[in-house]
Amino acid sequence: QTIASVGGVLTRPGVLVLEPYDEYVHTSLNQFTFEGVQIIDALLIGVINAGRTEQDLGLVGGALRYGLTDGLELEARFPYVYRAQQDTGVLLNSSNTVVNSSAHGSGLGDIEAALHDQVNDGSGGLPFIIGNLRFKSDSGASSWDVAYNSVGSTHTLRRGSGFSAL
Repeated sequence: QTIASVGGVLTRPGVLVLEPYDEYVHTSLNQFTFEGVQIIDALLIGVINAGRTEQDLGLVGGALRYGLTDGLELEARFPYVYRAQQDTGVLLNSSNTVVNSSAHGSGLGDIEAALHDQVNDGSGGLPFIIGNLRFKSDSGASSWDVAYNSVGSTHTLRRGSGFSAL
């Protein structure tokens, strides 16, 4: 009842709201693979790869929302991205090679802009219906923007998706 008497759930006309946000995600992956050929159950010719990958992802940013009219809101999101990855592994072959590599990347991520339209006023016990139109830029460095060495690994990680979306 209170929301219906106010008239909406979006930002009021002429009001600017800053909404800060932060996120942190840690993931790890253990893997054990065999690349080669198996002659009989006990005879394997190839390489056994045992490894672990750990990745940290941090997002810090702000969303700006501005009320254009009653029921129409403009939003912009500006993320700062930090990524770090550590790979540790052992290649079990004739030389038993230990592999350690790390990479990181930080900077501006993909900027987003959105327009939100409140279709109804929520009166009569009806739920609010909000229409959304969102554009995501490709402003953050993507997988195609980072340099790779001859082995195929990189020292910097991507901060964006590499494509725009609507």
